[in-house]
Amino acid sequence: HNGTTSASGCICPAGEYVHFNKNTCQNVPDGVETSIQAMTTKTLNVKPGYWRANASSSEILPCLSLEHCLGGPDPTAQCKEGHSGPLCAVCADGYASTGSGMFLKCSLCEGGDASTTIAVGFGGFFLVVFLMIGIACCCSKRTKKAGRDEEDEDYEEDDGAALSQNDSLDRVTGANKKLSKIDSLLSFYNEARPYGKIMLSYLQITGGLSFNLDMNFPPMFTQVMGVVAAVVNVEFLNMMPLGCVMTSNFHHTLLAYTLGPLVIGVAMMIAYAILKQKGKVEASNSVFGWFLFMTFLILPSVGMKLFSMFGCRLFDSGYGSYLKVDYSIDCASEEHSFYETYAMGSILVYVVGVPLLYAVLLWWNRHLLDPGQKRLEEEHGEAEGLKRALEIRERLEEQHPQLKSLQFLYESYEPKYFWFEIFDTIRKQMLTGGLVVLGSGTLSQIVVSIFLCLGSMRVFAGCKPYIKERVDQF
Repeated sequence: HNGTTSASGCICPAGEYVHFNKNTCQNVPDGVETSIQAMTTKTLNVKPGYWRANASSSEILPCLSLEHCLGGPDPTAQCKEGHSGPLCAVCADGYASTGSGMFLKCSLCEGGDASTTIAVGFGGFFLVVFLMIGIACCCSKRTKKAGRDEEDEDYEEDDGAALSQNDSLDRVTGANKKLSKIDSLLSFYNEARPYGKIMLSYLQITGGLSFNLDMNFPPMFTQVMGVVAAVVNVEFLNMMPLGCVMTSNFHHTLLAYTLGPLVIGVAMMIAYAILKQKGKVEASNSVFGWFLFMTFLILPSVGMKLFSMFGCRLFDSGYGSYLKVDYSIDCASEEHSFYETYAMGSILVYVVGVPLLYAVLLWWNRHLLDPGQKRLEEEHGEAEGLKRALEIRERLEEQHPQLKSLQFLYESYEPKYFWFEIFDTIRKQMLTGGLVVLGSGTLSQIVVSIFLCLGSMRVFAGCKPYIKERVDQF
């Protein structure tokens, strides 16, 4: 101030502040207003969209969503109504969260709106599941019916005395049309399956990039990928305000996403064993195929959740350490220590157990899945060798019907690459949950992810594992 006779009377100009343990002016950190003078550490005027731990903190951090943080000089009043905690990314009492990250929303719990939303969410999820199962059963029944119609045609042709010739021809023609339509649908389905698996794997990986790498992509891209990731990773729980009807945090979400598939998987294995014992091979194969699809669908998402249990963020000025995927969870708490131990056990079940299951099943049947494609290629050429190997594999499937229960794992690949689903599963795990272990945004994470991508590209380009060349080029 003008005329002051002591150091305590001096103030810093606009764009600078006095650090609490220093007597000199310093440039304000990014995220602090630069047009205000006489600021100290305690009175730092934070811009909207930024956050700091407390009045002793000079670490200014960008919020997950700009609209969550109001800014200002008072750290106790820097969050939007309904928001609180680290980075204003925790919903206050009386509010429930939907979405996550920059799309986190804290909705006021009032009336029956929350219960209705939750009921609709669960209803929609189970409707989709039952619809998928119904379509699969319908296709199976239509295929069987087509086979019976074909047998009826042969009978009618041999026994023309029972029906007039014109009537028999009409029935044969109608049955042929039905068979043609069914064959066309099945052919399209079989052609599209490899592309569907590739796209699903791609979306499972890219859907978690923003969180894994701690990077802010363009809002439109992030929003679209957030919706897509929620669908392909079965993230339906995040879309419902469960906090309005029960205590809910990431610990509880982890339990649901790890115990739920185990319960469903055990039920499916019981159904598989019963059907197999009754001699219903096609039905048991279908059940086991759906079990393998379930593991394929949930593994990247579950793996990322499990590894996220060890990703904590330490804030300055004694504020504490909090879980990055859910800032309401204190990493120093006994509860979190318990769930870390639980996550370690679940990693053995899912991250290690599922690829190991694939490996055991495929290796156990390796002589049936690969009837010597390399030898046949040496004897007859590459194209003819592949053709003969596929023909032999088809005959072996007829001789060993239970082998078809593993079709989801090998049907898209050449016989000599029957094991490739194991490699692809491990690749997805390393590019999703594995990156979380290295620390979001670290140099080691970026370097490892680049090498993983380049190495995977080299393996795919060198092996060309798919039966169809155009799938290799997809």
